[in-house]
Amino acid sequence: MFLLAHLSDVHLAPLPRPQLRQLLGKRLSGYLSWRHNRQTMHSRNIIDLMVSDINKTKPDHVAITGDLVNIALEAEFSQAQRWLKDFGPGNSISLVPGNHDAYVPVTHKKGMGLWDSYMTGNIPNKHHTRCFAGDFPYVRRFDDIALIGVSTAIPTLPFVAGGRIGKDQLDALENILRDFGQQNLCRVIMIHHPPLPGQNRWRKALWDAEDFKDVLAHCGAELVLHGHNHTHMFQTTPGPEAAIPVYGVPSASMVTKKHKPPACYYLFEIEKNHQNWSISGTMRTLSQNEAGFEYGGPIPQD
Repeated sequence: MFLLAHLSDVHLAPLPRPQLRQLLGKRLSGYLSWRHNRQTMHSRNIIDLMVSDINKTKPDHVAITGDLVNIALEAEFSQAQRWLKDFGPGNSISLVPGNHDAYVPVTHKKGMGLWDSYMTGNIPNKHHTRCFAGDFPYVRRFDDIALIGVSTAIPTLPFVAGGRIGKDQLDALENILRDFGQQNLCRVIMIHHPPLPGQNRWRKALWDAEDFKDVLAHCGAELVLHGHNHTHMFQTTPGPEAAIPVYGVPSASMVTKKHKPPACYYLFEIEKNHQNWSISGTMRTLSQNEAGFEYGGPIPQD
């Protein structure tokens, strides 16, 4: 059995103090939102409690589906790099970026490049001409389990939080899923935005969700994990042989008594039964007194 922990939307606090020039453009609206609202919703203490709980459950791997930072300050990327290193090494955690990680353009070296060891494949990807850090989709294989990281993170206009996969990624993803399906691997896709049509309004949506759905319908996958909406989400989408489960989790740092569910992560148990894959799992939810995490029930399966 392979035990996979899934968390998302960390939104690390505290927000480093920005310089005035850094607040020009989109960052200003995000900064004001943080100061007047979001800083009361996201707690560093809660994400630290979650990491402690995950370390006690000892999963085989951890999947993080984006939004480590808030307004893409260079100091935030460094802060998130330190948090990742404290959490675990790059071969134990796989990450895909979210829209807040691409809030505004930042050079790779001073931005998401600091997280490269968590976003680089561990096997050659023949569907790229290159296979270096920063290439998406990337593939990490653990025996018969294949984790596939897809990026939807692109800079957008103020008050817009949508994303896009793009044709190059979709073409590569289609080939990867087809190849691994022929090998009967368990294909787990990590993506930030809810990836199916109709799961969000345009402002926050994945803009090529129809194309992603078509790839799944043609090639199949065993599991899709996402974040972005800060709530529990479950839906299935047709595959060539069976319906594919698509799960979203609440923010990993959300406090209790807000309009969104409190912080939670999912633990998926993946095992092979003869030639078929079985996926089940449980939720680990922040307790009402915010002292730790506790059993929150089984993950939805219908």
